[in-house]
Amino acid sequence: MFKSECMGMKSISESQRNADNPTMASAFRVMNKILRYVERSLDDEKFDGDGFTAEAFGISSLRFARLLEMLLAEGYLTGIEVVRNRERDEFDDDDADFPLYDIRLRDPAITIPGMKFLAENSVWAKALKTVKEARELMP
Repeated sequence: MFKSECMGMKSISESQRNADNPTMASAFRVMNKILRYVERSLDDEKFDGDGFTAEAFGISSLRFARLLEMLLAEGYLTGIEVVRNRERDEFDDDDADFPLYDIRLRDPAITIPGMKFLAENSVWAKALKTVKEARELMP
């Protein structure tokens, strides 16, 4: 057993298997889009919250909130708060007019670990594409 496995860390092959899973790949694509959006806003005086919505990323509000929670927990983003609406519990869960989560933006920023994640995943994505293209060329 490798030291990384003893410490609960994923091995490279396990990470690669997860990335081949369409659901995981989709989640990572959206997380990359979210991080890139926030990274691109670093030059702006004010963060454009109008484009920072679930709809803009093509996902549900619930998925958006949960992906943001993951990115915040990993330390990739700061200045964003995901708050569960406690009053929602009093209403029907299917009430789309009353969201389950509020996303509060307080000067959102990407962190250095977030930038590293973007850099590593864009390099990894290019390498994966090259490998897939090479497989297609093989008889």
